[in-house]
Formats: sequence, structure tokens, C-alpha cells
Amino acid sequence: MVEDIQCSEECFVEYVSELLFLPVDITSHGPTAFDKRERVQMQLAA
Repeated sequence: MVEDIQCSEECFVEYVSELLFLPVDITSHGPTAFDKRERVQMQLAA
């Protein structure tokens, strides 16, 4: 589905967390998109 490449940041974060089997609340209840991105980057770096 090529059209899904233009996905929102939140959608991308949820997709990445699904790939990494992270709990959904880590991404969906962060205070800001920046905080969500930081958490995902820390998980990716781990």
C-alpha cells in the first residue's frame, strides 16, 4: 500500500512499537509527539 507511506508521526510510532512488541501505552499516552519519538529512539538504540 504505497499511499500509506505518507503516514502521520503517531501512526509511524505505533507501527514501530508493534514491530518492536512494545506496550501500546508507551506510545499512545506520551505527553507530546517529541516524547513519543524520544522513547522510540531509546528503544531502537537499546
